Amino acid sequence: MKEKDIESNFPSVPFKEAIENLKARTIIDHKEYKLLSDCKKRKYFTLAKVQSFELIQVIKDKLIKGMQEGQTSKMFIDNVHELYDSLELTRLDGAYLENIYRTNTFSAYMAGRAQEIQNHIESIKYLRFLSAPTACEKYCLPLNNHVAAPSDAFWTEHFPILHYNCRCDVEIILYEEDPNDEIKPSPMQKFPKAMKGFGIAPWIDMLH
Repeated sequence: MKEKDIESNFPSVPFKEAIENLKARTIIDHKEYKLLSDCKKRKYFTLAKVQSFELIQVIKDKLIKGMQEGQTSKMFIDNVHELYDSLELTRLDGAYLENIYRTNTFSAYMAGRAQEIQNHIESIKYLRFLSAPTACEKYCLPLNNHVAAPSDAFWTEHFPILHYNCRCDVEIILYEEDPNDEIKPSPMQKFPKAMKGFGIAPWIDMLH
């Protein structure tokens, strides 16, 4: 299952599992969200600067529509600004909305990627960490091209996304793609942990 088979340049092309993941997330108050475990947070959606659940739902719907249509972050920001203008509310800061767009779309994308991995876990030999071109030096660049089995403890702390605005990905390597064992797992190393609340592969608990 090579990169050409699974689109990794989200959100330019819709990714079904990512959209379904975001749709399924329940809206919750931000204070309650902060009290949840990292694993449970993946099931919820919240916005720190928006108190109205109805307004959060509308913004979430705009995110989903943006994913379905391959909208840019600027298009999403403009749509939210138009919404606030129509309600005669003070606009949310553009940088804040940019962070909402990037973090939520890519976390949903990687949740979809994780679901794909879970669905094909018996056929997957390795996963390769792929740092984004603009990857941060602290969390992501040191991990680029690191290869490990899906069950490896590496993925308990280093499955994208690793921080806010992270755009890293993983490449799936099937057993059938490496029949002669030419691809080798990377040596064990001590890497920086992901930012709190990020980096956990959801299938790890299922395997151990």
